[in-house]
Amino acid sequence: MVDMQLQEMNLLLLVLATSPFVSSQNVERTSHDDTTIDSCPELDAGPPGIEFGELYAKVETNSVLLVDVREPEELQEYGRIPTSVNLPLGQIDDIVKLSDREFEAEHGFAKPRPEDHNVVLSCKSGVRATEAWQQLQPYGYCSIRVYVGSYLDWKANGGPLV
Repeated sequence: MVDMQLQEMNLLLLVLATSPFVSSQNVERTSHDDTTIDSCPELDAGPPGIEFGELYAKVETNSVLLVDVREPEELQEYGRIPTSVNLPLGQIDDIVKLSDREFEAEHGFAKPRPEDHNVVLSCKSGVRATEAWQQLQPYGYCSIRVYVGSYLDWKANGGPLV
């Protein structure tokens, strides 16, 4: 199982290294758990954000993978932004290590790729979304954005909840 994951990781690295969408100026290689992976040098700059208006338009057109990192109980109690999917913060490190097949079988949608530009993280106020962004950086997820105001901002702006 571990050998298969290492093979998939190496294949992903090869794809990323030859991808026209990933510049070697934007990604640096690091070692993590005996596996060479890409990480984002912008970690100290903080996550790129997204505002309510832009996110609302993306939700309306279903052109965003909105990942809510709150616990499932919070989603049930307070509601969630339409089209969002739940990947709890406490599970992010384990989830990112799943193969594409394991991820889709467990979560019901395709595993986001590090090079995807349509992934946005949210939570209640933006704190946990930023923590999730930090956890994903060592795995090369350089293009993920954070909805800094998250659920509270969405609700304050009159965004619909489900």
